[in-house]
Amino acid sequence: MDALFVAPGTSLFYFAGVHWWPSERLVGLLIPQKGEPLVVCPAFEESRFREQLRIPAEVRVWQEDESPTKLAASALADRGLRTGLIGVEEATMFTFYDHLRQAAPGLEFTSADPVTIACRGVKSAHELELMRLACEATCDVYRAVFASFKGRHIAERCVGAR
Repeated sequence: MDALFVAPGTSLFYFAGVHWWPSERLVGLLIPQKGEPLVVCPAFEESRFREQLRIPAEVRVWQEDESPTKLAASALADRGLRTGLIGVEEATMFTFYDHLRQAAPGLEFTSADPVTIACRGVKSAHELELMRLACEATCDVYRAVFASFKGRHIAERCVGAR
């Protein structure tokens, strides 16, 4: 792949440290194989996006009367990507993929899942410890709930709840 297109969701947080909700307005991270990443976002969201951004990246903003996918295609072309293969991350809404495909007819598109999912699957020792603690807390809650049923009949509690 010559670049990845990452939409709001798990991968955007993983690659850029940004928590962002998907919406009808395109926000995306383009990660070229070579060079600095690039963000495309609405102009009115720029400062909020930059506050969260944890990697060096060029930020290109679009106004409400502009096409964000044409801006993304233009940004890729400015970096020499007029042809090539773009991996599209799994959380990308179809409409954004489809408009980007139309805006950049020289590019081919494929699933980025083999890259993004594989990257997110690698955990640091700290992440593994946090996951272990979360599992222990969940088990503690289950134990407490089941202990509260001890000596009682579950059926009686269900009937009494009506």
